[in-house]
Amino acid sequence: MIRRPPRSTLSSSSAASDVYKRQVEDDQVLGVIVEKGGETLKVDIGAGSHAVLGTLAFDGATKRNRPNLKVGELLYARVLRANKDIEVELTCESVVGKKDWVTGESTYGPLTGGNVCKVSLSLAQRLLDNDAPVLEALGNVVPFELAIGVNGRVWVNAETPRNMIVVAN
Repeated sequence: MIRRPPRSTLSSSSAASDVYKRQVEDDQVLGVIVEKGGETLKVDIGAGSHAVLGTLAFDGATKRNRPNLKVGELLYARVLRANKDIEVELTCESVVGKKDWVTGESTYGPLTGGNVCKVSLSLAQRLLDNDAPVLEALGNVVPFELAIGVNGRVWVNAETPRNMIVVAN
């Protein structure tokens, strides 16, 4: 008798085997812009297909005043719509504490500097939990910035390369 695991199970043996399959509305994800065209951007979020982000989907963005993003840039975004029959739609607009993208204080948007590392989906979820003592303890020793996506991508930024390596490990 041959036993096969259910299709929905993910192997926890390696981060490379984790594929972000089930996009859920309000998921926080890190993605890379892979295509720019007109009013939309195509973003690789590590799923089966690219997600779509409107160029006006930023807090405070207007037709005259919107981010000038380039292919290859890293974004921190929120899943706005997820349906198996259409492309995933992203937004960089926050539901709480709206800060204009121009000030650089907004929750979502382009991420500059730092490094991106890939972790398992389960580790990303644990890091996103409000009770992540490792991050809290590390923050008491080393100042750093962190953006965690449920898609298994983590962006780390610190004052020095040494601190960045400490946080990433």
